[in-house]
Amino acid sequence: MSKEKVRLARSAIYLALQGLSSSILGIIYFAFIARLLLEISDLGKIVSISMFSELLITFTTFSISSAIIKYFSESIGK
Repeated sequence: MSKEKVRLARSAIYLALQGLSSSILGIIYFAFIARLLLEISDLGKIVSISMFSELLITFTTFSISSAIIKYFSESIGK
C-alpha cells in the first residue's frame, strides 16, 4: 500500500472512532442527567433541547467528514 492509502485508512479510522466516542459519551451524559433531575418533565425538556442541538449540528456540518473521506478516496483511486 502506498503512504497515501495508509494515511487515508488511518484518518478514516480516526473519524469512525470519533463518532463512536461521541455516541458513548452521549449515553453516559443521558444516564447522568436522568439520575440528576428531580422530575420526568425536566428530562423531557433536556431531551428536547438535546434533539434540537443534534439536528442543528447535523444540518450545519452536512456530513462533511463522510464527504472528505469519499473525495480523498476517489482522488487516490484515480
